[in-house]
Amino acid sequence: MLYLVAAVGATGGGRSPAAVATADDRLGAAAEVAEQQGGDGADFTSFGTTNVRLHEAEVLLRLDDAWAAVEAGRRVTPTALACLGRERRARHLVTTARALALTRQRDDAAAALVEAEHLAPEEVRRPAVVAVVQDLLLLVPSPSLELRSLAERCGLRA
Repeated sequence: MLYLVAAVGATGGGRSPAAVATADDRLGAAAEVAEQQGGDGADFTSFGTTNVRLHEAEVLLRLDDAWAAVEAGRRVTPTALACLGRERRARHLVTTARALALTRQRDDAAAALVEAEHLAPEEVRRPAVVAVVQDLLLLVPSPSLELRSLAERCGLRA
């Protein structure tokens, strides 16, 4: 888990060759440990290959590589996601939605946010996520009823 925290921490100063190299190194080290450990949570922690992949998507997004973040998120299987807690699944959906919005897959982004809200509404009420919802309202030509309803629940005018 420390490798994963270090990978995210490496992105704190924004994208630079050093940040990318450090984050990649820490994610690689975490992946090695996860592979040696065996199955996800084999030692009754939340650490494992799924958690490494979730962090990879977050790190890539933080390093301004939204396309790679979308691809990393898609490598997490539905079966692996189903084994996670609702809050963790919702956070991954929020990360995915942010990456999808940046890659102009706005309807998919809105659907991911609606699904995240069903899992853990408190994750979608965070100011950074509300900002994504607001951006989607402005950028989606015809916002769906679900997106407009989500926006209203976030305190936005839809």
